[in-house]
Amino acid sequence: NTVNIALEMANFNPVVVRKMAKRHSIMTDAHYRFERGVDPNIILKASARASELISQIAGGRVHKGISLFGAEQALKTVDFRPSQVEFKMTLDIPLDLQRQYLERLGCNVAEQGADKWQITAPSWRYDMAIEEDIVEEVSRLYGFDKIAETLPAMYFVPAVKDSTNRALRSTLASFGLQEVISYIFTSDEELAKSKSPNSQVRLENPQGVERSVLRTALYPSLINIANNNKQEESLAIFEIGRVFNDIEQERLSILMRGPFIRANWLPETKLDFYYFKAILEKLARTYNASFELKAAKTDYLHPGISAKVFWADQELGYMGKLHPEIAASYGLKDIFIAELDLPLASGEIKFEDINRQPFAERDLAIILPEDVNYAEINAAISKSAGDNLKSIEVFDIYHGDNIEAGHYSMAVRLRFQATDNALTDAEVDQYMANVINSLEKMGYSIRGK
Repeated sequence: NTVNIALEMANFNPVVVRKMAKRHSIMTDAHYRFERGVDPNIILKASARASELISQIAGGRVHKGISLFGAEQALKTVDFRPSQVEFKMTLDIPLDLQRQYLERLGCNVAEQGADKWQITAPSWRYDMAIEEDIVEEVSRLYGFDKIAETLPAMYFVPAVKDSTNRALRSTLASFGLQEVISYIFTSDEELAKSKSPNSQVRLENPQGVERSVLRTALYPSLINIANNNKQEESLAIFEIGRVFNDIEQERLSILMRGPFIRANWLPETKLDFYYFKAILEKLARTYNASFELKAAKTDYLHPGISAKVFWADQELGYMGKLHPEIAASYGLKDIFIAELDLPLASGEIKFEDINRQPFAERDLAIILPEDVNYAEINAAISKSAGDNLKSIEVFDIYHGDNIEAGHYSMAVRLRFQATDNALTDAEVDQYMANVINSLEKMGYSIRGK
Protein backbone atom coordinates (compact mmCIF):
# COMPACT_ATOMS: atom_id res chain seq x y z
CA ASN A 1 0.00 0.00 0.00
CA THR A 2 3.05 2.29 -0.11
CA VAL A 3 2.43 5.22 -2.41
CA ASN A 4 4.84 8.01 -1.45
CA ILE A 5 8.56 7.39 -0.97
CA ALA A 6 11.05 9.90 0.40
CA LEU A 7 14.71 9.29 -0.41
CA GLU A 8 17.42 10.40 2.01
CA MET A 9 21.03 10.48 0.88
CA ALA A 10 23.88 11.19 3.32
CA ASN A 11 27.59 10.82 3.78
CA PHE A 12 29.08 9.87 7.16
CA ASN A 13 32.42 10.63 8.73
CA PRO A 14 34.68 7.54 8.38
CA VAL A 15 36.31 8.07 11.79
CA VAL A 16 32.96 8.31 13.61
CA VAL A 17 31.60 5.26 11.79
CA ARG A 18 34.68 3.25 12.72
CA LYS A 19 34.53 4.21 16.41
CA MET A 20 30.80 3.53 16.75
CA ALA A 21 31.05 0.16 15.02
CA LYS A 22 33.84 -0.89 17.37
CA ARG A 23 32.05 0.41 20.46
CA HIS A 24 28.77 -1.39 19.71
CA SER A 25 30.30 -4.40 17.91
CA ILE A 26 28.04 -3.86 14.90
CA MET A 27 29.55 -4.78 11.53
CA THR A 28 27.36 -3.99 8.52
CA ASP A 29 27.85 -3.47 4.81
CA ALA A 30 27.25 0.25 5.27
CA HIS A 31 29.84 0.37 8.05
CA TYR A 32 32.34 -1.42 5.83
CA ARG A 33 31.86 1.10 3.02
CA PHE A 34 31.68 4.33 5.02
CA GLU A 35 34.68 3.61 7.28
CA ARG A 36 36.82 3.31 4.15
CA GLY A 37 35.43 6.54 2.74
CA VAL A 38 33.10 7.27 -0.16
CA ASP A 39 32.83 10.16 -2.61
CA PRO A 40 31.51 13.07 -0.48
CA ASN A 41 30.01 14.81 -3.55
CA ILE A 42 28.11 11.84 -4.95
CA ILE A 43 24.92 12.50 -2.95
CA LEU A 44 23.00 14.41 -5.67
CA LYS A 45 24.05 11.97 -8.38
CA ALA A 46 23.07 9.00 -6.24
CA SER A 47 19.70 10.58 -5.43
CA ALA A 48 18.99 11.27 -9.11
CA ARG A 49 20.00 7.75 -10.14
CA ALA A 50 17.82 6.12 -7.47
CA SER A 51 14.83 8.26 -8.50
CA GLU A 52 15.39 7.33 -12.14
CA LEU A 53 15.43 3.60 -11.37
CA ILE A 54 12.25 3.84 -9.27
CA SER A 55 10.53 5.70 -12.09
CA GLN A 56 11.64 3.22 -14.76
CA ILE A 57 11.06 -0.02 -12.87
CA ALA A 58 8.14 0.74 -10.54
CA GLY A 59 6.41 3.35 -12.69
CA GLY A 60 6.69 6.08 -10.10
CA ARG A 61 6.57 9.81 -10.71
CA VAL A 62 9.49 11.84 -9.46
CA HIS A 63 8.61 14.92 -7.43
CA LYS A 64 10.29 18.09 -8.57
CA GLY A 65 11.20 19.36 -5.10
CA ILE A 66 14.42 18.49 -3.24
CA SER A 67 15.77 19.48 0.18
CA LEU A 68 19.52 19.94 0.46
CA PHE A 69 21.45 20.38 3.67
CA GLY A 70 25.13 21.25 3.61
CA ALA A 71 27.23 21.94 0.56
CA GLU A 72 29.47 20.02 -1.75
CA GLN A 73 32.94 19.50 -0.40
CA ALA A 74 35.56 21.61 -2.14
CA LEU A 75 38.01 19.64 -4.24
CA LYS A 76 41.48 19.25 -2.76
CA THR A 77 44.49 20.80 -4.44
CA VAL A 78 47.97 19.41 -3.94
CA ASP A 79 51.27 21.09 -4.83
CA PHE A 80 53.28 18.54 -6.79
CA ARG A 81 56.87 18.55 -8.04
CA PRO A 82 57.34 16.07 -10.90
CA SER A 83 61.03 15.72 -10.03
CA GLN A 84 60.01 14.00 -6.77
CA VAL A 85 59.00 10.90 -8.72
CA GLU A 86 62.61 10.25 -9.65
CA PHE A 87 63.94 11.45 -6.28
CA LYS A 88 61.68 9.21 -4.21
CA MET A 89 61.09 6.26 -6.55
CA THR A 90 64.20 6.34 -8.82
CA LEU A 91 61.87 6.29 -11.85
CA ASP A 92 62.73 8.58 -14.78
CA ILE A 93 59.22 9.26 -16.14
CA PRO A 94 58.77 11.95 -18.85
CA LEU A 95 56.68 14.96 -17.83
CA ASP A 96 54.07 14.47 -20.57
CA LEU A 97 53.58 10.87 -19.45
CA GLN A 98 53.14 11.96 -15.83
CA ARG A 99 50.50 14.48 -16.92
CA GLN A 100 48.75 11.79 -18.97
CA TYR A 101 48.60 9.43 -15.99
CA LEU A 102 47.13 12.11 -13.71
CA GLU A 103 44.50 13.19 -16.24
CA ARG A 104 43.47 9.55 -16.72
CA LEU A 105 42.81 9.44 -12.98
CA GLY A 106 40.44 12.41 -13.31
CA CYS A 107 42.84 15.01 -11.95
CA ASN A 108 43.10 18.56 -13.21
CA VAL A 109 46.75 19.49 -13.81
CA ALA A 110 47.79 23.14 -13.77
CA GLU A 111 51.43 24.08 -14.37
CA GLN A 112 52.55 26.98 -12.19
CA GLY A 113 56.24 27.07 -13.02
CA ALA A 114 59.31 24.94 -13.46
CA ASP A 115 58.88 21.73 -11.47
CA LYS A 116 55.70 23.02 -9.86
CA TRP A 117 52.26 21.65 -10.68
CA GLN A 118 48.97 22.11 -8.88
CA ILE A 119 46.91 18.93 -8.90
CA THR A 120 43.16 19.02 -8.25
CA ALA A 121 42.02 15.50 -7.46
CA PRO A 122 38.44 14.37 -8.20
CA SER A 123 36.08 14.04 -5.26
CA TRP A 124 36.13 10.24 -5.43
CA ARG A 125 39.92 10.23 -4.93
CA TYR A 126 39.87 11.51 -1.36
CA ASP A 127 43.05 9.49 -0.74
CA MET A 128 45.15 11.84 -2.90
CA ALA A 129 45.81 14.41 -0.19
CA ILE A 130 49.60 15.01 -0.16
CA GLU A 131 52.45 15.10 -2.66
CA GLU A 132 53.58 11.58 -1.78
CA ASP A 133 50.13 10.26 -2.79
CA ILE A 134 50.57 11.80 -6.26
CA VAL A 135 54.07 10.30 -6.55
CA GLU A 136 52.68 6.89 -5.63
CA GLU A 137 49.88 7.05 -8.23
CA VAL A 138 52.20 8.10 -11.05
CA SER A 139 54.67 5.35 -10.11
CA ARG A 140 51.91 2.74 -9.85
CA LEU A 141 50.64 3.47 -13.36
CA TYR A 142 54.17 3.46 -14.74
CA GLY A 143 54.91 0.15 -12.97
CA PHE A 144 56.45 -0.59 -9.60
CA ASP A 145 58.28 -3.50 -11.22
CA LYS A 146 60.44 -0.96 -13.07
CA ILE A 147 61.98 0.35 -9.85
CA ALA A 148 65.66 -0.61 -9.86
CA GLU A 149 66.98 -2.80 -7.06
CA THR A 150 69.42 -0.65 -5.08
CA LEU A 151 70.74 -0.64 -1.56
CA PRO A 152 69.73 2.38 0.52
CA ALA A 153 72.48 4.87 1.27
CA MET A 154 73.71 4.53 4.84
CA TYR A 155 75.09 7.61 6.51
CA PHE A 156 76.45 6.64 9.92
CA VAL A 157 77.41 9.46 12.22
CA PRO A 158 78.81 8.15 15.51
CA ALA A 159 77.38 9.75 18.61
CA VAL A 160 79.62 12.37 20.16
CA LYS A 161 78.50 11.40 23.64
CA ASP A 162 77.03 8.15 24.91
CA SER A 163 74.32 9.80 27.01
CA THR A 164 72.75 6.48 28.02
CA ASN A 165 76.09 4.78 28.85
CA ARG A 166 75.12 1.97 26.49
CA ALA A 167 78.75 1.04 25.78
CA LEU A 168 79.59 0.95 29.50
CA ARG A 169 76.59 -1.26 30.28
CA SER A 170 77.50 -3.62 27.45
CA THR A 171 81.14 -3.81 28.55
CA LEU A 172 80.29 -4.61 32.17
CA ALA A 173 77.79 -7.23 31.05
CA SER A 174 80.52 -8.83 28.93
CA PHE A 175 82.62 -9.09 32.12
CA GLY A 176 79.89 -11.26 33.64
CA LEU A 177 78.17 -8.58 35.76
CA GLN A 178 74.40 -8.16 35.87
CA GLU A 179 72.77 -4.74 35.77
CA VAL A 180 70.25 -3.81 38.44
CA ILE A 181 67.94 -0.80 38.70
CA SER A 182 66.80 0.46 42.08
CA TYR A 183 64.68 3.30 43.46
CA ILE A 184 66.21 6.74 43.80
CA PHE A 185 64.18 7.11 47.00
CA THR A 186 65.43 5.77 50.33
CA SER A 187 65.19 6.53 54.05
CA ASP A 188 67.32 8.31 56.62
CA GLU A 189 67.71 5.03 58.51
CA GLU A 190 69.05 3.25 55.44
CA LEU A 191 71.55 6.02 54.75
CA ALA A 192 72.76 5.97 58.34
CA LYS A 193 73.01 2.18 58.38
CA SER A 194 75.21 2.18 55.26
CA LYS A 195 77.20 5.25 56.40
CA SER A 196 76.12 7.28 53.38
CA PRO A 197 75.98 11.09 53.43
CA ASN A 198 72.76 12.58 54.79
CA SER A 199 70.16 13.41 52.16
CA GLN A 200 69.56 17.06 51.37
CA VAL A 201 66.31 16.48 49.47
CA ARG A 202 63.22 15.36 51.38
CA LEU A 203 59.84 14.56 49.84
CA GLU A 204 56.87 16.53 51.16
CA ASN A 205 54.40 13.72 50.49
CA PRO A 206 56.32 10.40 50.38
CA GLN A 207 54.71 7.01 49.82
CA GLY A 208 56.23 5.87 53.09
CA VAL A 209 59.07 6.45 55.53
CA GLU A 210 61.27 3.99 53.61
CA ARG A 211 60.98 6.19 50.47
CA SER A 212 61.09 9.65 52.00
CA VAL A 213 64.44 11.10 50.81
CA LEU A 214 66.59 11.04 47.68
CA ARG A 215 69.63 8.77 47.75
CA THR A 216 73.13 10.16 48.13
CA ALA A 217 74.97 7.02 46.94
CA LEU A 218 74.28 3.91 44.86
CA TYR A 219 76.00 1.26 46.96
CA PRO A 220 73.29 1.07 49.71
CA SER A 221 70.84 -0.21 47.09
CA LEU A 222 73.34 -2.85 45.97
CA ILE A 223 73.91 -3.90 49.59
CA ASN A 224 70.15 -4.36 49.99
CA ILE A 225 70.05 -6.49 46.84
CA ALA A 226 72.92 -8.62 48.17
CA ASN A 227 71.08 -8.91 51.49
CA ASN A 228 67.90 -10.06 49.73
CA ASN A 229 69.87 -12.66 47.75
CA LYS A 230 71.91 -14.31 50.50
CA GLN A 231 71.14 -17.69 48.99
CA GLU A 232 73.29 -16.74 45.99
CA GLU A 233 76.85 -17.68 46.89
CA SER A 234 78.32 -15.72 43.99
CA LEU A 235 77.03 -12.26 43.10
CA ALA A 236 78.33 -9.70 40.60
CA ILE A 237 76.04 -6.70 39.97
CA PHE A 238 76.31 -3.08 38.91
CA GLU A 239 74.06 -0.04 38.68
CA ILE A 240 74.33 3.19 36.72
CA GLY A 241 72.17 5.94 38.16
CA ARG A 242 71.94 9.38 39.69
CA VAL A 243 72.66 10.47 43.24
CA PHE A 244 71.74 13.74 44.90
CA ASN A 245 74.23 15.55 47.11
CA ASP A 246 75.22 19.20 46.71
CA ILE A 247 74.69 18.59 43.00
CA GLU A 248 73.01 15.85 41.00
CA GLN A 249 75.59 13.34 39.75
CA GLU A 250 75.60 10.21 37.63
CA ARG A 251 77.59 7.31 39.06
CA LEU A 252 78.59 3.71 38.52
CA SER A 253 78.53 1.30 41.45
CA ILE A 254 79.75 -2.31 41.40
CA LEU A 255 79.24 -5.00 44.07
CA MET A 256 80.78 -8.48 44.04
CA ARG A 257 81.02 -11.42 46.42
CA GLY A 258 81.66 -15.14 46.37
CA PRO A 259 83.89 -17.24 44.10
CA PHE A 260 85.38 -15.22 41.28
CA ILE A 261 85.76 -18.20 38.93
CA ARG A 262 83.53 -21.26 39.15
CA ALA A 263 84.09 -24.20 36.82
CA ASN A 264 83.96 -27.97 37.17
CA TRP A 265 87.49 -28.39 35.82
CA LEU A 266 89.06 -25.55 37.83
CA PRO A 267 89.38 -24.93 41.56
CA GLU A 268 87.28 -22.07 42.86
CA THR A 269 89.07 -18.74 42.95
CA LYS A 270 88.10 -16.73 45.99
CA LEU A 271 87.27 -13.10 45.34
CA ASP A 272 89.63 -10.68 47.05
CA PHE A 273 90.75 -7.09 46.69
CA TYR A 274 93.14 -7.88 43.83
CA TYR A 275 90.63 -9.79 41.73
CA PHE A 276 88.12 -6.99 42.28
CA LYS A 277 90.77 -4.48 41.27
CA ALA A 278 91.41 -6.53 38.11
CA ILE A 279 87.81 -5.92 36.99
CA LEU A 280 88.34 -2.15 37.14
CA GLU A 281 91.75 -2.43 35.46
CA LYS A 282 90.18 -4.43 32.63
CA LEU A 283 87.50 -1.77 32.27
CA ALA A 284 90.19 0.93 32.11
CA ARG A 285 92.03 -0.98 29.38
CA THR A 286 88.79 -1.14 27.42
CA TYR A 287 88.61 2.65 27.57
CA ASN A 288 92.36 2.96 26.95
CA ALA A 289 92.61 5.07 30.10
CA SER A 290 95.21 5.07 32.86
CA PHE A 291 94.17 3.48 36.16
CA GLU A 292 95.77 4.02 39.55
CA LEU A 293 94.87 3.27 43.16
CA LYS A 294 96.06 5.18 46.19
CA ALA A 295 95.48 3.94 49.71
CA ALA A 296 92.71 6.00 51.31
CA LYS A 297 89.95 5.62 53.87
CA THR A 298 86.25 6.34 53.54
CA ASP A 299 83.35 5.73 55.92
CA TYR A 300 81.73 2.79 54.15
CA LEU A 301 84.86 0.74 53.30
CA HIS A 302 87.21 -1.37 55.40
CA PRO A 303 89.87 0.97 56.85
CA GLY A 304 92.68 -1.38 55.76
CA ILE A 305 91.26 -2.60 52.45
CA SER A 306 90.20 0.51 50.58
CA ALA A 307 91.66 2.83 47.98
CA LYS A 308 90.93 5.98 46.06
CA VAL A 309 90.46 5.45 42.31
CA PHE A 310 92.25 7.68 39.79
CA TRP A 311 91.02 7.23 36.23
CA ALA A 312 92.92 9.06 33.48
CA ASP A 313 94.62 11.02 36.29
CA GLN A 314 91.24 12.16 37.67
CA GLU A 315 89.87 11.17 41.06
CA LEU A 316 86.57 9.35 40.48
CA GLY A 317 85.72 7.55 43.72
CA TYR A 318 86.61 4.64 45.99
CA MET A 319 86.84 0.87 45.88
CA GLY A 320 87.49 -1.79 48.49
CA LYS A 321 85.92 -4.18 50.96
CA LEU A 322 82.71 -3.22 52.73
CA HIS A 323 83.22 -1.86 56.24
CA PRO A 324 82.95 -4.67 58.84
CA GLU A 325 80.34 -2.77 60.87
CA ILE A 326 78.07 -2.31 57.85
CA ALA A 327 78.59 -5.92 56.76
CA ALA A 328 77.71 -7.16 60.26
CA SER A 329 74.54 -5.04 60.41
CA TYR A 330 73.30 -6.72 57.22
CA GLY A 331 74.68 -10.17 58.05
CA LEU A 332 76.97 -10.16 55.00
CA LYS A 333 80.56 -11.29 54.47
CA ASP A 334 83.33 -10.51 51.99
CA ILE A 335 81.51 -7.81 50.03
CA PHE A 336 83.59 -5.68 47.65
CA ILE A 337 82.27 -2.36 46.40
CA ALA A 338 83.35 0.35 43.97
CA GLU A 339 81.56 3.64 43.36
CA LEU A 340 82.80 5.97 40.61
CA ASP A 341 81.63 9.27 39.16
CA LEU A 342 80.61 9.27 35.51
CA PRO A 343 81.41 9.81 32.71
CA LEU A 344 84.52 7.65 32.39
CA ALA A 345 87.19 9.35 30.29
CA SER A 346 88.57 7.38 27.36
CA GLY A 347 91.96 7.71 25.71
CA GLU A 348 92.80 7.75 22.05
CA ILE A 349 92.71 4.28 20.53
CA LYS A 350 95.91 3.44 18.68
CA PHE A 351 96.56 0.45 16.46
CA GLU A 352 99.96 -1.19 16.25
CA ASP A 353 101.32 -3.99 14.14
CA ILE A 354 101.90 -7.29 15.91
CA ASN A 355 105.40 -7.36 17.36
CA ARG A 356 107.27 -10.21 15.69
CA GLN A 357 110.45 -9.84 17.76
CA PRO A 358 111.21 -12.23 20.66
CA PHE A 359 110.92 -10.97 24.22
CA ALA A 360 113.26 -11.39 27.17
CA GLU A 361 112.23 -11.73 30.82
CA ARG A 362 114.16 -11.06 33.99
CA ASP A 363 113.13 -11.62 37.62
CA LEU A 364 114.03 -9.25 40.42
CA ALA A 365 113.41 -9.56 44.19
CA ILE A 366 113.40 -6.27 46.10
CA ILE A 367 113.49 -5.88 49.89
CA LEU A 368 111.14 -3.06 50.88
CA PRO A 369 109.87 -1.43 54.07
CA GLU A 370 106.33 -2.46 55.00
CA ASP A 371 104.95 1.00 54.18
CA VAL A 372 106.18 0.94 50.55
CA ASN A 373 103.56 -0.26 48.07
CA TYR A 374 103.75 -1.66 44.57
CA ALA A 375 102.71 1.61 42.89
CA GLU A 376 105.95 3.30 43.96
CA ILE A 377 108.07 0.39 42.71
CA ASN A 378 106.17 0.24 39.43
CA ALA A 379 106.76 3.94 38.81
CA ALA A 380 110.48 3.68 39.64
CA ILE A 381 111.06 0.66 37.39
CA SER A 382 109.05 2.13 34.51
CA LYS A 383 111.08 5.33 34.64
CA SER A 384 114.50 3.65 34.65
CA ALA A 385 114.00 0.54 32.48
CA GLY A 386 113.74 2.30 29.12
CA ASP A 387 111.26 2.26 26.24
CA ASN A 388 111.62 -1.48 25.56
CA LEU A 389 110.02 -2.44 28.88
CA LYS A 390 106.64 -3.98 28.00
CA SER A 391 105.25 -5.21 31.32
CA ILE A 392 105.88 -5.56 35.06
CA GLU A 393 104.28 -8.41 36.97
CA VAL A 394 104.40 -9.17 40.70
CA PHE A 395 104.61 -12.92 41.23
CA ASP A 396 105.64 -13.27 44.89
CA ILE A 397 105.42 -11.47 48.24
CA TYR A 398 107.56 -12.98 51.01
CA HIS A 399 107.77 -12.39 54.78
CA GLY A 400 110.01 -14.67 56.77
CA ASP A 401 113.56 -15.83 57.32
CA ASN A 402 116.43 -13.68 56.12
CA ILE A 403 114.13 -10.66 55.82
CA GLU A 404 114.74 -7.78 58.21
CA ALA A 405 111.93 -6.99 60.62
CA GLY A 406 109.53 -4.38 59.27
CA HIS A 407 110.42 -5.33 55.71
CA TYR A 408 109.19 -7.73 53.05
CA SER A 409 110.39 -9.10 49.71
CA MET A 410 108.55 -8.30 46.49
CA ALA A 411 109.47 -10.37 43.42
CA VAL A 412 108.66 -8.86 40.03
CA ARG A 413 109.06 -10.14 36.49
CA LEU A 414 110.10 -7.64 33.81
CA ARG A 415 109.47 -8.27 30.13
CA PHE A 416 111.55 -6.46 27.50
CA GLN A 417 110.83 -6.42 23.77
CA ALA A 418 112.01 -4.22 20.91
CA THR A 419 109.98 -3.54 17.78
CA ASP A 420 112.72 -3.59 15.13
CA ASN A 421 115.28 -6.12 16.35
CA ALA A 422 115.88 -8.96 18.79
CA LEU A 423 117.38 -7.74 22.06
CA THR A 424 120.74 -9.17 23.04
CA ASP A 425 121.60 -10.38 26.54
CA ALA A 426 123.97 -7.46 26.93
CA GLU A 427 121.21 -4.96 26.17
CA VAL A 428 118.78 -6.58 28.61
CA ASP A 429 121.49 -6.77 31.28
CA GLN A 430 122.08 -3.04 30.86
CA TYR A 431 118.35 -2.34 31.30
CA MET A 432 118.36 -4.41 34.51
CA ALA A 433 121.48 -2.63 35.77
CA ASN A 434 119.71 0.72 35.29
CA VAL A 435 116.70 -0.54 37.23
CA ILE A 436 118.79 -1.92 40.11
CA ASN A 437 120.85 1.26 40.30
CA SER A 438 117.69 3.37 40.47
CA LEU A 439 116.15 1.23 43.24
CA GLU A 440 119.35 1.27 45.29
CA LYS A 441 119.50 5.05 45.06
CA MET A 442 116.00 5.09 46.56
CA GLY A 443 117.36 3.11 49.53
CA TYR A 444 116.00 -0.33 48.61
CA SER A 445 118.17 -3.46 48.47
CA ILE A 446 118.10 -6.31 45.99
CA ARG A 447 117.63 -9.75 47.46
CA GLY A 448 120.39 -12.22 46.62
CA LYS A 449 122.85 -9.56 45.53
